[in-house]
Amino acid sequence: MTHSVLALHHGYRVPGGEERAAEQLADLAEAELGERVAWLRRDSTALTASDAARGLLAGGLGGRQVTDAIERTGANLVHAHNLFPTFGPTALRAARKAGAAVVVHLHNTRLVCAVATNVRNGADCTQCHGNWAIPGIVHRCRGSLPESVAYGVSLPRWRREVVGLADAVIVPSIAARGRMLQLGLGLTADALHVVGGVAPEIAEASPASGGRFALLVGRLAPEKDVETAIAACGLAGIPLVIAGDGPEMARLQDHSGTERRRMPRHADSRRLWVRTEPYPGKTSDPAASADAITTTGATGEPTASAPAPLRRGSLPTAVEILGEELLLELPNPPVVRGSTVFVGRVDASVLAKLRAHARVALTPSLAHETFGLAALESMAAALPTIGSNVGGLPELLGADAVVPPSNVPAMAAAIRRLEGDDEAGLAAAARAEELASPKVVADRLRRAYDIARERPAINRHYR
Repeated sequence: MTHSVLALHHGYRVPGGEERAAEQLADLAEAELGERVAWLRRDSTALTASDAARGLLAGGLGGRQVTDAIERTGANLVHAHNLFPTFGPTALRAARKAGAAVVVHLHNTRLVCAVATNVRNGADCTQCHGNWAIPGIVHRCRGSLPESVAYGVSLPRWRREVVGLADAVIVPSIAARGRMLQLGLGLTADALHVVGGVAPEIAEASPASGGRFALLVGRLAPEKDVETAIAACGLAGIPLVIAGDGPEMARLQDHSGTERRRMPRHADSRRLWVRTEPYPGKTSDPAASADAITTTGATGEPTASAPAPLRRGSLPTAVEILGEELLLELPNPPVVRGSTVFVGRVDASVLAKLRAHARVALTPSLAHETFGLAALESMAAALPTIGSNVGGLPELLGADAVVPPSNVPAMAAAIRRLEGDDEAGLAAAARAEELASPKVVADRLRRAYDIARERPAINRHYR
């Protein structure tokens, strides 16, 4: 079968919004533009540290694999998502040599920032810019000095070539375009094509007024400012469900509020759940304690693992916050800390059910998000959605739905104002359709593809 587009992506150890965005754009290209998309994927989970360093320093590995994929599929355009550490400019050179046009999609600021978030010690950081990457080495932004050196040496070296080999460069938002210019990407504004995320389906009714909890979906990383959401929900008196995993999960669970609180006003408090049976569908074998729901008492210490009962008067349990039907949908038992429930990473069908039972969605961030796919998905589900006033989130959510980063009282006030508001949810859905309907996004993607296929390469846009 002949394909017109070959999509490249090096997957992260913890998948996130970038993977979903890339998949959705590929589906959109097929459904709306008539393209046929093939994939060439690599994955950090199968990569040793030495191979990652070698690929980064060499500007990519296995260019022949890209050439073979183009010849095998017949693709005339390569849409490159995350290139590092193993694709790099090597993959783009191979694509050009094979006669394919090249579109580089900058989902984040990886070409300038070693951690791709421009966040250091909980604050925005733009010390690395253009060809200047020494601060990332000095601050050991990659954790270890050798890895920080590898990125600090490689990114300035390959940035110009990656962008120079592109026939078109895509960024997810107007804010992202401004950020790339601020960081010295080396292109003029008219060379950066804005193609945001897509909302394939828009809900016709809001679930907010019948919901049970606030919902946060995302990768649990330092720049996501999850602690602000936890504290704000505690202040607003609404339970919080967190769907996602990442490097901060254990720390967030250890430090989430475990003090005794009043029963959240939106939980079904007609009865307290007294557990006398194991987690639904799980074994009662004590050796399988990893499958048990974990909760905490007033002291912050774990009370007991299922099948041990939870005593009357204890903090809210998962079934009180989620409801029994939704609890049964989870692939793994949740972890409860105070009025916060961590459900881990869930698939799209479970995520849709979580949104269908939520009163409000939260997308806090310390980073200048280039877009905010989780926020868009919540808006499309007709949920009132609150985010931080940084990066592309105000552009997506609107001025009335954003608050300053790390401002617990402001987020709590916004939660009180918007939670359970069906009209606010429908307004969010209408905004999602206006900004991110398949037709709107497809028109922008078509423009970028057309320009790439027309050539010449983007070098003429260098300043």
